[in-house]
Amino acid sequence: MKRDLVLLSFALVLCVAILSSPDGAARDYYISPAGDDHNPGTSPSNAWQTISKVNSWDFKPGDRILFQGGQTLAGNLVFTAKDAGTSRNPVTVGSYGERRATIRAGNGTGILVENAGGFSVRDLVVVGEDRITNKGSGIWIANRLPGAVKLDYVRIDNVDVSRFGSCGILVGGDPADGSKSGFNDVRITRAVAHDNAYFGIYITGKWDPAATAYANTNVYIGHCQVYDNPGDPKYLENHSGNGILLEDVEGGMIERSVAYNNGWLCNCPAGGPVGIWSGVANRVTIQYCESYNNRTGQSVDGGGFDFDGGVTNSVMQYNYSHGNNGAGYLLYTYKGSPQTFRNNVLRYCISENDGRRHGYAGIFVGNDGSGVSDLEIYHNTVYISPAADGGVPKVVLVYGTTNVHFRNNIFLTAGGVPLVEARAEQKGLVFQGNDYWPSPGRGGTFCIKWAGASFGSLDAWRAATGQEKNGTANTGLSVDPQLADSGKGVIIGNPDLLNALAAYKLLPGSPMIGAGLDLRRLFRIDPGPNDFYGTTLAQTGATAIGAHQGH
Repeated sequence: MKRDLVLLSFALVLCVAILSSPDGAARDYYISPAGDDHNPGTSPSNAWQTISKVNSWDFKPGDRILFQGGQTLAGNLVFTAKDAGTSRNPVTVGSYGERRATIRAGNGTGILVENAGGFSVRDLVVVGEDRITNKGSGIWIANRLPGAVKLDYVRIDNVDVSRFGSCGILVGGDPADGSKSGFNDVRITRAVAHDNAYFGIYITGKWDPAATAYANTNVYIGHCQVYDNPGDPKYLENHSGNGILLEDVEGGMIERSVAYNNGWLCNCPAGGPVGIWSGVANRVTIQYCESYNNRTGQSVDGGGFDFDGGVTNSVMQYNYSHGNNGAGYLLYTYKGSPQTFRNNVLRYCISENDGRRHGYAGIFVGNDGSGVSDLEIYHNTVYISPAADGGVPKVVLVYGTTNVHFRNNIFLTAGGVPLVEARAEQKGLVFQGNDYWPSPGRGGTFCIKWAGASFGSLDAWRAATGQEKNGTANTGLSVDPQLADSGKGVIIGNPDLLNALAAYKLLPGSPMIGAGLDLRRLFRIDPGPNDFYGTTLAQTGATAIGAHQGH
């Protein structure tokens, strides 16, 4: 008898322990306009009715808060540290049924998660009143804890976020003590962010010009679309109207995403918007993305892609930029930037008719701060024709740099656009193995501007500057690269189909085939696994010049 009582007592204790365990007590909660807040909320037939009821509840790891698909609920969801989940058992906010539910946030933030990790937001439409009267963000995951605390696990998937006065999606640290509190293990996938004022998607931390650490680690953004985020014409302190910005990050990736038609209302004289970019970050990759028709108002920039101040040990590859007001690819640092811009790579990218305003370039490398150094730029293809407003873009613009190397690129111009403009204050700037082709059939004329002088031929430039030489051997070409159909302004719209951009493939018999320098053998540069079109380099044989290696 005693043994039976002991076993029964043990079973009761175990049962109580399981029921009281946060992980063991996970439940689904349902919210419907037809529900009632007096219901338990634990099934569609006894759903809650309002967002206020959700905000009054403390959720446990593994809980799911599910809104009725196809229905709209008004209010501003707020979750705190009491609602935190774990990486194994996250708290999930989403929809039930076959469609996505809509959260109508009015003039506030749609979903605020404050000081809580272990959170997933998915399968929702989040809408603000409009980007002018609204003052919040669509989805805001904020860490305000002091002491450089990293909260683990954030997931945002299959959301559409629009009409917010700040950001569509905002993730990052904002502690009062100014430390590098933030998030680890962040994934934003299949998100659409449009018609927001300042950013489509923004990852950031507390600004600190003397910082040596980063607020966020292991951040991934993939298969997202950001468009029609115009900026705030009244905000004059810094940029607005950006697509995706990955900032204050150690270890990050943006891939398979599209940014277009952002930034046209930015009027800040100090800095402008960019479609897809990163700043103050280490070990970031931006790849397989398309960024086009991004604008700026009375401001600067309005470019396609950017590694900005404080980016180190990062790679930009397999991207397509076209029709942007600013640079196709900006590699730049500014005065007061945290960290030092160094050890970055731009490779296998295509730029077509960028630099539509302000004399920008397809590839723009500049230093207005603590320096741009040790930058490798190779196997890219750039086409530039005159801008409609009479501005004079360039293929390449370089100033204030140290040890920047351009190799095996195709530079193609029309209408008298300069091929290269480089100012005098360069150290270790090298051009080797590139093709410079001012298309005669499109009014092109050879023009390189170098340290205040102009050169009308490759031979003259080489003789005067020592560029396009490897030791005593001449390198580089000035011949028609024989591209399939350059300059037609094709929009792909789906980054999974970038290899459909046939215009920049080399035609059979192109003089670019086999004419490139062997980067690995000559310069100990690992050229990467494949070209823009996904062709494995091991399959191509001799090295070609440009972004296309397949032949």
